Amino acid sequence: PMKRLSLLVAGVLSASFAVAEPAHVHGQASLSVAVDGDILNIALESPLDNVLGFERAPRTEAERQRVRDAVAQLREGASMFVADSAAQCSLQSVELDSEALAPELLGKPAAAKEAHAHGKEGHQHADMDVDYVFTCRQMSALSGIEVGLFKAFPKMKRLSVQVAGKGGQSAQHLTPQAARIVFKP
Repeated sequence: PMKRLSLLVAGVLSASFAVAEPAHVHGQASLSVAVDGDILNIALESPLDNVLGFERAPRTEAERQRVRDAVAQLREGASMFVADSAAQCSLQSVELDSEALAPELLGKPAAAKEAHAHGKEGHQHADMDVDYVFTCRQMSALSGIEVGLFKAFPKMKRLSVQVAGKGGQSAQHLTPQAARIVFKP
């Protein structure tokens, strides 16, 4: 029930800010950040090109390895998003999704393959969506989050961030030189 509520909050955030986001642009991605009690939700939406260097199903073993490496990095949510230590946040779950990638490459059961077969294999502008859920024991101490995506994925140059937190809603833009999400007090 708590996860459902948290996902609902993140979904509402994504929907309410979606109209302001530009269409799929290489080098850019978006984050929706929501605080709900002791739950911190972070939803990343990025063109696959930002994380893989291509936007289609992998065709070679080298490309499949690139996908596995990127997925492993994305699953390291605690290094992609480093909350203030005083907040005592710990990663609870990471869910990855992409229409262009086979479910098993994303660490999902092979049973999901049937749904993938009906997906858009030739999709021209494929995205990677990643949902992170953290639990923070001292949410009141959370004033910011260092974002490690730029270091992990150098093709990512700009993040549009929508935050709904204890201090209300805000919009922020992050770059490799300014990679900290700041929460209003």
